[in-house]
This record gives sequence, structure tokens and C-alpha cells, in this order.
Amino acid sequence: MAASIVTDFGIALHDVDKNTPDKIILRFLKKYSTGNYKINKRGTPYRKNGEERQRIYIGFDSLQSVDEFMRQRPFTFDGKLLKVMRSLPKSRLYDRMVTGLKINIESFQDEHLLTDKVNENDLKKHFQYNGTILSSKWMNSAKTEALFQFEDYDAVDRSIICNQILKIKGRKIDLEKYITDADRIANNVPYCIHVRNLPVRVTSEELADMFEVRIPFILVHPCFLIEQAHSTDARTTSEAWIKGFRDKADAQHIAEKNSGKTLRRNRIVCQVMQEEIDEDELCTKFLKGQCPYTNDTCHFKHISCDEPDTCENPDCWYGHTDVRSTKPHFRPPQRLEDARYRVKLSNLPPDVTHDDLIKRLNINSKFDKHLILQPSDGNSTKSSITAYLVRQPSENRLRQLINKYHDTFYSSTRQQRIQCQLELAQEFFEWNDNADITSSVNSSRCASPTRSLGSTCSSRSRLQQSYSSVVAANTVEHSQMSKQPYTSSSISTNRSTVQKDELTSSSQRSQTQTTARSSPSDMSQLAAQWKWTGEMMNNDSSDTDQQYWLKNSSKKGTNAIIKIYSSGNHGNTLLRARRERIALQQLSELRNCVPKICESNVVDEASSKTEFWTIMKLMDGERLSDDLKVHGKVPLLGALEICRSLLMIIKQVHNQKIVHRDIQPRNILIQRNSTTKDFKLMLVNFTSAWIDGNELISCMKPIEEQWSSEFYLVPQLEEINFQTNQQVQPCQYSPTIDASGTCALLFWLLTGHKPRASRDISGNAPHQLRDNVKIIESKIGAVTSFNDDRIMYQHIETHLRLIFDRGFARPDQQWSIDELDYQLQCIIMPLQNKHERTDYFPVSSTVNTNPTLSVIPFEDPFVCMVSMIYNLKTRLVNRFLKCMGWSSQGKNQWITEDKRIENRDMLIFGYQGTNLTIDIHWNVTILENDRFKLVINAKGPDTVNSELPLGSWNIRQPSTDFEILLKSVELKIKILICILSQS
Repeated sequence: MAASIVTDFGIALHDVDKNTPDKIILRFLKKYSTGNYKINKRGTPYRKNGEERQRIYIGFDSLQSVDEFMRQRPFTFDGKLLKVMRSLPKSRLYDRMVTGLKINIESFQDEHLLTDKVNENDLKKHFQYNGTILSSKWMNSAKTEALFQFEDYDAVDRSIICNQILKIKGRKIDLEKYITDADRIANNVPYCIHVRNLPVRVTSEELADMFEVRIPFILVHPCFLIEQAHSTDARTTSEAWIKGFRDKADAQHIAEKNSGKTLRRNRIVCQVMQEEIDEDELCTKFLKGQCPYTNDTCHFKHISCDEPDTCENPDCWYGHTDVRSTKPHFRPPQRLEDARYRVKLSNLPPDVTHDDLIKRLNINSKFDKHLILQPSDGNSTKSSITAYLVRQPSENRLRQLINKYHDTFYSSTRQQRIQCQLELAQEFFEWNDNADITSSVNSSRCASPTRSLGSTCSSRSRLQQSYSSVVAANTVEHSQMSKQPYTSSSISTNRSTVQKDELTSSSQRSQTQTTARSSPSDMSQLAAQWKWTGEMMNNDSSDTDQQYWLKNSSKKGTNAIIKIYSSGNHGNTLLRARRERIALQQLSELRNCVPKICESNVVDEASSKTEFWTIMKLMDGERLSDDLKVHGKVPLLGALEICRSLLMIIKQVHNQKIVHRDIQPRNILIQRNSTTKDFKLMLVNFTSAWIDGNELISCMKPIEEQWSSEFYLVPQLEEINFQTNQQVQPCQYSPTIDASGTCALLFWLLTGHKPRASRDISGNAPHQLRDNVKIIESKIGAVTSFNDDRIMYQHIETHLRLIFDRGFARPDQQWSIDELDYQLQCIIMPLQNKHERTDYFPVSSTVNTNPTLSVIPFEDPFVCMVSMIYNLKTRLVNRFLKCMGWSSQGKNQWITEDKRIENRDMLIFGYQGTNLTIDIHWNVTILENDRFKLVINAKGPDTVNSELPLGSWNIRQPSTDFEILLKSVELKIKILICILSQS
């Protein structure tokens, strides 16, 4: 080996025993490499599976030597499969085997003016030499972020290590590792729902009722408040895992249904993840395909390997068949001190003894010290006591025990039903910690109750294991079933109010949590009017700012909220707070649709304040995102009505020269009337608002970080409706942003999915993806299937498609608020049957029902289309001679271009005091396969353009298709006239 080694190219050996000498490692390297190498350093030791481990970093003399070494994977070391990766610069996921490579392309300010952009082919051409690319897609509409999925995790590492300074077409390219869906799916590992922010001493019965699952499938990590001042393991809330889901969709459905619900004043948070698998819980007989029991009856877990016949991983403990040639190495016996579970047994008879319970549960006498009875405190009036079965290594075994004993009578003479609860092992028990500890408990180290958080137990058990997504990049990663510590991820504290009744008000206060936070220091002068409660409003992990409920000391029943802005970057926080204060002041004349400002400490001049806040009138209603969790899915008409109601608010806001710029469900409050089913909306959170003509906001704009919405991607458009400061990109302040946000909201209401990308790398917009298409079609079918109305189905479908086309996929044709309002009304009105006005559209007594259209040969498409439009116009007017007619003042014009035919005319409507003149623009586009697309553009007295799509049709038109087309034109014209007459 060379004395000096270039260390830019190297590898890292993970999870190596700390006591392994260098000579053993060098012997291992010599077995697989012919190049020059040396041990650069040993990493900081860490504990894994109860043992001291560390990473060993090896330097090689060249990239070729590393490539030669890595091609010989997998590696075995000391009888176990060894995790080996290239040594990357220490960054996120540097030690994770992932197959996703995220590519960040340098963007420029005038991106839309550039033609020489980095495209997908440029990226593939550069990275394909590092490994096989399975898929690729753009992650944003600007095409500055792309995701490549490789076949092998090492291809990702090699791409990063070889391209630390990379430019393509003059643009800097940054690379980072990315966990793909495939990385998260390992074999057929089941899914679970992680439930956080649960009350202290939460019970399985409460969770079983809420999630509608059986008690044995609920794993609880309870929190106990010790002496009303401390919490277990620094946690102030409990957490749980709902298990037994083989299908991710089922778990996701139940999680979405329950996330946001309130349990004893705690607003819970649900997250779907794969179960973490402890290899000690896997069945050794199922490993060989020889277990005679099912997964429900075996004491150990049955999980199949994804290569049951050909798996060559000697450390794979998943299930295989007898065909498998490679047999696993010997697995060390389980250590009871590392056991992960315990069972809480409550509602036991008060006079039960330790020996009685051992016999009742049929526990082997050699494990009798694992059963701990609640110590006696001399209280003879207790109606029941509690016990714990501790140091239990097998979840499956405990699930069977709970299934056998839960809710059964203790005995024929003791008619108390045993209550069982599966828990994670910990030192704390649900009884008085100051009670004496029995001798049998004292002999069980780490499982004994602690007297307080300051206990000097020298053998305190380690924090238990967490469920994290299982990475499955390849067969090497499949075997890494490591045990990682549980992490408590509480959302907020809830100490003094856990025993209070749950609030039932429908206002924002219905989801509050008492916190230990004190009021802002500079609020003291307002103390006479506003009383600080410490109750947080709508606490959500995605919230940037915090809101607290205030009581009005002078006027009973008049309450408010105080919004405390995030204390991040001082300049940005001040800018966000000023935006909202100025916007709400300018919108103060609007009633019941935006918050009303009461007080604020946000000032215009430079301020040394460390905390900014605004007091606003309390707003009745709950967030739209929370409302859907309570009321379930929204029907088509309901979604349309919500979006149109929102547009009316946005229109008023825009009239004050303000653009909200952050339209999403959590920024919309809804108040429902349970009797009439009416609702009211309120638009909140103006911290991202653009305020036209405000010099204060304009001059501060350069210090702000680039703005974007987390709910939907704002299209890069050039349209400007307001005069604005030219320092900012037009796409960041155009009012069409709020129209795009409303389109995104409608899409979310219909599908339940957030449209975060305008198009994917294949060019498909969110509404064009197969799963979303099916959902939208089912929503349309639900309102048209009763009458089997094909005309109505096509009408709704074409308008929805147009809304989403221009909302997502056409950045140069974004909706204005008025145009989008017309589109929503075009769908709402027929669903409400308001267009069926026989008194308003009297049918002529003599109607020619025979079409005058003759079949024109395809060789002359112009004549065919002219004939078709002429017949449509003639038949429409013949049907409604009493109220409709086409202009005879020379307005009729024909224009023809390559594969495009246009006709301009003027429709005159006059009946019952209503007189309308509507410019009608017929647009025909000749498509391939003997088809054409027809669109009508109409402008009424308000000069707003209304686009009426009629879909695509066969150019060799039979009379039946013509009749359907005629009815479609009639429907759209009648709806348009109704909208114009109402406005």
C-alpha cells in the first residue's frame, strides 16, 4: 500500500464493532481490493442494538479503485452483512442507502426570457454513465428541480462524489440525496399510523373508539405527569401506533379521517409509516418456510422476503422457501433487558395477589418477577388495582395474550373485567411513585417504578425504539433491520387542562390548548382591556405564527385573538407583520370576510422589538382544512359553491389593490349553519399579501426571501394587472395568483390532493393523472348518473378540465377573477337547475326538427365546418325565435387559417325586459384522426371573456352527433344568458 493516499475518493464502513482492530479491517479490504488504500479515521462511537458501533472511513488512491471495490457488493464482515457506502461530504442522508437523486438547477431572474435551458435529455445524458436510471420527473413548474431514481443506491453516491462542482449549459448544478417511495417500501412490511399529541394517561379504549380498531393492535407510549411539574422522558403528551395495516391506502384513509380530531382537548396528529421490524420478533421457522402456524397464531411475525427463492443475504431473517440456497447465520438469543414491550393490566380485584395473577394469566414461574403488582398504600377502599407484565420481547405474543384476556371476567367469583393495554417499556407506572416498592420489583432492574424523575437508578432503561420508514434500496438495505431510539414528537404542552371537558363550540376556540407561554411583554398597557388566557388557537405543525385567545375584560362576550409572528429572521418577520397590519387596515371597510384589526405593536420605522403581534377580533368558524376532517368529503356542488364564495371575497380584496398570494385551506375559515346548510367564509393570514402603492412594503421587498406557496406552485406568468415596483417578478404579485390558488383549492376539494406541481416530467398536469381523473369523473357521475344525462356530464367535464388547464398547465393563459367566476357559474347554475326557465326561453311553436346539415367530404374541411356552424346557429335561433336572433349589421365574419376556422357574430337576446348583446366567437381546430375541437368565446356587456368549451367531435358527423352538439350549444348559451342577465 502507498504511504500517501488521495482521500477525495473513499468508502465508509457502517456499524462496525468499536473494538475491531485495524488489522482485521485491513484484512477485509485486501480480500476485495487490489488498489491502494488506508484507514483515514474512525468515527465517533454510537450505540446500536445495545452495542458500541462506529464508522470506519477508508481512503483509496483513485475513483477507479473505489468503483472496483463497490462492484463486489454485498460484503460480509465478522459473519454479518456489512453496510458499505461511498464517503460523501457530510450532508443530509449521507449515511442512508437511497436511490433518489435530487438535481437543483441554478435559476436566473429572467428565466422566462431564456431559450437555452437545461432539459431532461441534458441531465440524462450526463448522469446515465453512473448507473441505470429507472425514472425521472420535474419537481416544479420552473423546471429547476428534477428527481432521478436509479436502480442502485451506489449510483446516487457516485453521481454526487464525482460532480461536486458541476455546470451544464453554464448553469450550476447542485445534487442531493432523496428518499423515493421505492426506498420506503421494503418487502411487504406492514403500515401503521403514528398518533401524536395525545393526552397524558391515554388509554387504548379511547383510541379504539376513535380509530375503530381492536385493542390488541394499539401500541401506546403513555406520558405521566410526575408531581404536576415534570413529565416522562421530557414529554408532555403521549403517543401511540395503530397497527395491522397491510395496505397503505387503508392506513392513509383512516389517518386522514382522524387527524385533527380532538381527544380530551388535545388536537391529535396522524402520520402513516411502515412498521419498524425487530429481527428478534421474526419467526425462525417461517424463515425456512416451515412454520405450521399463521401470522395470527404464531408467537412471532411472518414477513416474506421479496426474493424468497434466490435471496443471497445471509442476514435476511424474512420468510423464504425451501429452494433458498443461502442459509442465515446464527442469530444470538434475545436479551430480556432489551425487551421493548409491556402490558398494563387494569381493573383487577383489589384483593388479588401476585401468585393469583400468575396463575390466572398462566405465566411460567421462572418469569414471575416480570409481573409487577401495584404496591399497597394502605387504602382498603380501592375498587381495583393495576399490574404490569414487563420485559416482553414479542409483540405478536402479547397481542395474542391481550386478545385472550382483555375484557374477560377475572374469575367466576370476581366479576371484574380485566382491561389490557399494550405499551412500550419504560420506568414509569400509573400509580403513586412515592409508594413503597415491593421486593419482587426491586429485583427487576430497569423495570421498577421510579420515585421521581431524579431517580438514581443506575440501570435506567434506554429510550425505546422508534418507527421510522424502512429503506429498501436493494437487498443489502433490506437486511438492515436496526433498532433506533424512539423519538417523542409532541406538538404542544397540555398540562393544566387535561381533565377539563372538551370544548364543543364551532368557533376557532374549539381547538385550543393551554400552554405555559406568558403574554408578550409590551402588552401590559392593554391588560385592562385584554386578558391573556394562554390558550393556543388551531395549533398546527405547519403554522408559521402562533395565535392565542384573549378575553375582553370590559365587554363580556367580546373576545379576540392575538397573532404572534414567528421570531425568525428579524427583517422578514417585521415585513410579514407589517404586510398584515397594512392590509387589514386597508380592508377595514369589508365586513365579515377578513379579520378586523384591534391593536398591533407593528410599527413602520425600524424597530428593536424582538416580538411582533397583532390583536384581531375573534372569528367564528374553523379552518377549511379542519372542517373537511369533520364533515368528510365535499360533493361537487359544495366544492364549487365554496370556491365561488371565496372568489367574491378575493374580488373585494383586489378592489382595494391587495393580492393575498397564499390561498390555501388553512387560510380560509368556514362557518356552517347546521339548520339551513348555508355557510360563510373568511379569508385570513395576509402576511404574504402584495399591497399596491405601499412604499413601505415595496422598499423592504429586497430583504425578503423568495416567496412561494406550499399548497400549489404559482405559474410563471407575465400578466400584470396592478402597477407595481419593478424590483419584483410580475408572477409574484399578479392578481391571477389568487385565481390560480382558487383553482388549486377546487382541485383539492374534489380530489383531496394538493396540486404542488403544474406539470410532471411527462407533461401531465395534476388533473390529467389517472387517479385524479377517476376521482373527478366519479364526482361528476354522482350528479349526472341519476338521469343518465350525457349532455350535462360533458358540459361539467369540459368546464372543469378547462378550469384546471388554465389554472395549472397554461402559465400564459391564467384566469382573471371574473373569468374564473364565469366558469364556476357555468357549472353551478345547471346543477341548481336555474337555467331551466321556460318562461325566460320560450320555444317556438314551429321548430324544424330535421337537421339541414349534409355530410361533406373530409377533403374539404372548410366547407364542412362552415356548414356545421351555420346549421348550429340556424337551429338555435329557430328554436328560440321569440327571444334570440343573430345580428344582420355586418358583424358576421369568417376567418380561416391552417387547420383553424373562426366565425364572429353577435347574438341578440331580448325578452321580459332583458336586452343583451353578446359577441360570439366560434373557434374550430381541425385535429388528427378525423376530429375537430369547438370552442365558443363570448363577451357580454361587462366585456368579460367567457370561454365555452364544447369538446372534440367526429368531422364525418352523423346526424345523432350533430343533435348532441346542438343541445350542448343550447345549454351553454342559455346558461351564459342567465349569468349575464343576473349580473
